[in-house]
Amino acid sequence: MKKPKIGVDFDGVVVNTGELQKYVARELFEKNISPSCHYSTSIREGYLTNEEARRVINETYKNQKYLHYLKEQPNAKKTLMNLVDSGFPLEIITAREGKEFDFAQKWLKQNGIYIPVKSTLDGEDKTKACNGLDVYVEDIPYQANSLKEVVPRIVLFNSYDNKESILTDEEKRQIEGIERISDWNQFKL
Repeated sequence: MKKPKIGVDFDGVVVNTGELQKYVARELFEKNISPSCHYSTSIREGYLTNEEARRVINETYKNQKYLHYLKEQPNAKKTLMNLVDSGFPLEIITAREGKEFDFAQKWLKQNGIYIPVKSTLDGEDKTKACNGLDVYVEDIPYQANSLKEVVPRIVLFNSYDNKESILTDEEKRQIEGIERISDWNQFKL
């Protein structure tokens, strides 16, 4: 039997980028922000100015000094490497490019996660990048919704950015019926 092709997002799925952004904001500006991966959340919630938020994002995604503060999502390495060792075709598909992409690859290598990484910002949107996959794990509601057209099974990794209390009615509608996990141990094929 053919093994399903699996794709996973990097930020918010393999790693907890939101917690790193929270740490960086505290270090740079002595401000306690929500552990969100989204640029606009801290601005919308009134924690950071536009300029501060851009700086937090830039530092979080590019500054090697913060590499060791970036932590994996619960049981990500163990589960992903077990899938690879079991022969499942697996790739990380991320919107990171340039120094941000290099940062992600360096983190993966330092943490012993040897999975091919593909950037969607080289002229390809995530829908095209995921075409042909059987399963994709995402954390952003609108991305999960758009991928339903091309990927038979979408799994939403629970994060601050997709918890019920902060989602708009439209976002709640977009993820209705999508399987959710909070720990990679919950991922089953």
